[in-house]
Amino acid sequence: MVKKAVIICGGMATRFLPLSKSIPKEMLPVLDKPILQILVEQLRKAGIEDILIIVGRNKECIERHFTNNIELEQHLIKHNKAELIKVANSPNMFIHYLVQDAPNGTGHCINLAKTFTGNDPFAVLFGDELMLSENQNIIEQLVETYNKYEKTVISTQTCPREDVYKYGIIDGTVISDNVMKVNHIVEKPKVEEAPSTVCYLGTGILTSEIYDKIALLPRTEKELQIVDAYNLLAKEGKVIARNIDGKRLDMGNPFGFVVANIEYALTTEYADDMKNYIKELNDRLN
Repeated sequence: MVKKAVIICGGMATRFLPLSKSIPKEMLPVLDKPILQILVEQLRKAGIEDILIIVGRNKECIERHFTNNIELEQHLIKHNKAELIKVANSPNMFIHYLVQDAPNGTGHCINLAKTFTGNDPFAVLFGDELMLSENQNIIEQLVETYNKYEKTVISTQTCPREDVYKYGIIDGTVISDNVMKVNHIVEKPKVEEAPSTVCYLGTGILTSEIYDKIALLPRTEKELQIVDAYNLLAKEGKVIARNIDGKRLDMGNPFGFVVANIEYALTTEYADDMKNYIKELNDRLN
């Protein structure tokens, strides 16, 4: 069973300057919640109980967010707002923290989690990536696939042919409507050389075998990339791709962040207000 998760929170978020000087991009708000809290809630819904958050330096506000604020709780009780304590506090889970001293690549970052995950399978997520689904969330879909095949499972979706150069593209063998056996992941291929239009998203369920493959990656001045370790596993037929049902929210730039807030709002109690605003805005622009 998958009970552990590793969330990678790193990078300088230069596209969000000057805001990102003081606020990590993983803590940017999606309506009234930071991105990271939404990910933690998705993990909890999928049955994950133990989380390791790998952070860069100056990420203290992440730890503060996931720690109960006694002063705030006392204030809410004093002012007859005790019902807000549950809203203010983060999901009740075991959350641990580890600092990555330098950005040495996703492979290096995941390798730091070896002691935490041990021999157990674990989910891996990036702290600035969100996927909205009507039914099962992305972690639930991946766990479902892992439970069936008991191999490393990576998340995928199809993309327009003209956009394949932006992603890692899957060369694979179809197993079912939403599952492929991965033969190889081609990083940012030319459009005419792409083996498919199935792109790798980032989130996955990994087995402990990943650490053996990371250990085989050449130590050069370049960063260690987890895709290279996946490709070593794929040679042994041990990587499955699950096509995810849902809408990926691109939080990597300010415009994408605004769009993500709108898309997320349309799934909440603010949906009707948002739809009315969009209609009014459309009328003003036409």
